[in-house]
Amino acid sequence: MHSALVLNASYEPLSVVSSRRATCLVLAQKAEVLEDDGIVLRSESFNIVQPSVIRLRYMVKVPYVRRSSMSRRGIFARDEHRCQYCGGHADSIDHVFPRSRGGPHTWENVAAACTPCNRTKRDRTPEEAGMELVRPCRVPRSTSWIVVSVSSMPVCFSASSSFHIKFFSVWSGWLGFREPAARFHARAIPDDATAQIWVNHVAGPALVLGSTQRDPSMIDVDECARRGIDIVRRRSGGGAVLLTPSEVTWFDVIIPSGAPGWAQDVHAPMVWLGERFAAACHGAGVTQAVTVNDNSMVRTEWSTLICFDGIGPGEVLLDGRKLLGISQRRTRTALRLQCCWYHQVDPAALVALFPALDGIDPAALSPIATLPTQISDDILQRLCSS
Repeated sequence: MHSALVLNASYEPLSVVSSRRATCLVLAQKAEVLEDDGIVLRSESFNIVQPSVIRLRYMVKVPYVRRSSMSRRGIFARDEHRCQYCGGHADSIDHVFPRSRGGPHTWENVAAACTPCNRTKRDRTPEEAGMELVRPCRVPRSTSWIVVSVSSMPVCFSASSSFHIKFFSVWSGWLGFREPAARFHARAIPDDATAQIWVNHVAGPALVLGSTQRDPSMIDVDECARRGIDIVRRRSGGGAVLLTPSEVTWFDVIIPSGAPGWAQDVHAPMVWLGERFAAACHGAGVTQAVTVNDNSMVRTEWSTLICFDGIGPGEVLLDGRKLLGISQRRTRTALRLQCCWYHQVDPAALVALFPALDGIDPAALSPIATLPTQISDDILQRLCSS
């Protein structure tokens, strides 16, 4: 039988139920479908696609925190089936401080390992064996019970071998989406929002405009159509951002009123986030100079048109070049900081979309910093725990 993940109204995971139960909740209008597995259920009068992830339309209060017991399966899931010493495929587990010398059998002392590394290390500590852990062993977050408590995972859970599942990234502590930019921007901040990070693996290219960029003649619509680029307008200010799948990491930070990072001053939460992002970059091994703009907006000739040509409060620079762009939306109960950074960027591809930039050498725009895709998850994990 297929399974489905049930999320609270705040997008926090509640349980894994049968697809039949999930379908009944949807038909009763108690939940909405966020992802489906493509299987069509047919009746005499209508058809419905079988859900794999649903979100309740009402908030369920959870008075306790689920905790997963440690297991071999859980260790492999936490470490993504990768050896924590060499990065290869893991087929065994290792006690970092050997059990023969009193090491505990706990989440913090057990790592996934391959057989060659396990044999090399033997009953020694990593330091004694001249080895180093890829990352520290940590207790999984409270949502890890989703992985280790069910034997048949929802279809969306198996979308990626690295356990960055199609909808919810259990081990990383963030909510992960894979959808068009317009749909992601349209997601409402829940009234009972908790502090969260939403990551969208953008499903298709999109040109995201600021809320004040309303003149249709500013964009070459025909060129966007030719290249299959959706035109989307966000509800926050600033210039345009070109999002291309696999070339950008896009994440939003939800901060409820009164939570750490919240402030009445519009600029303060952005600086707060920029400082934590910079610290996460350092922790992930970024060696270049990472700085945060804690002053007012730095404008250029084209910054009202192109987001990454100016530098706003809280935005992060890498060796003097803009790395992280931040914009902000607010409701009565929470704020949403919308952020992105590039893994690779082609300024000419962006220039070609704006008639006002016709004839402009792309090199005349402010240079944009990039970070490799490989460290994106590490930065997000550190940001979640900061």
